Amino acid sequence: MKLARASLFSPKTAASVILKYLDSRRGSKDGQAVARAANRKTMLEDWWGAGSSQSLVIQGLNDLIAPKENGRNLLNKLAGRVTLAELENAGHAMIVEQTDKLAEIISGFVNSSGR
Repeated sequence: MKLARASLFSPKTAASVILKYLDSRRGSKDGQAVARAANRKTMLEDWWGAGSSQSLVIQGLNDLIAPKENGRNLLNKLAGRVTLAELENAGHAMIVEQTDKLAEIISGFVNSSGR
């Protein structure tokens, strides 16, 4: 739990959320293996530029794995094509930390862009 809190979650995330996340990961070893394989085979240059599409970047401000500078760099590099949403009290596991807020951000992006 200490390692998960330190590396994946905001310091403000409830212990119950972290424990639920850890329990869910125990049963998804196949999914984890597939994700690792995809990560190894996908070069950063192949996805960093996001093709020519409009992109939504949701950046957890407590993310130690993908630090906040990543989102800001994409915003600057892909000026005019990136919407950056910085999420306070969110680490790398933001989907379990702030599910409702993520849904709100994603829905707002999709609805405002006519997708």
